[in-house]
Amino acid sequence: DKAAILQEHLHFLSKLHECQWQSDWESTNTTLKTLLAMGIHCDDDQVTKIILPAVGLKGEIPRELGSLKSLTKVVVDANQITGQIPYIPSLTALSMAYNRLEGQIP
Repeated sequence: DKAAILQEHLHFLSKLHECQWQSDWESTNTTLKTLLAMGIHCDDDQVTKIILPAVGLKGEIPRELGSLKSLTKVVVDANQITGQIPYIPSLTALSMAYNRLEGQIP
């Protein structure tokens, strides 16, 4: 079960800094490696990627993502995200298919 694997190896929404949510755990299991590629990725305590497809995210994307100066990639396909996509100046890759978004991509 994907959710159980993620909960066991990742620390999403814990009291840890978001850069510590990503697991350092390594695996030779291809499915698990794919799941572990998901999460919040950081470089020098700066968020660089948010990769959370099909994890049940709900609600609007916070405008504060635009203040993450090192954020270059957002992948949040197949969730229940609504509203508009905020302007994220450093973004180079965006994937938000199968959500309930409206408006144009900034």
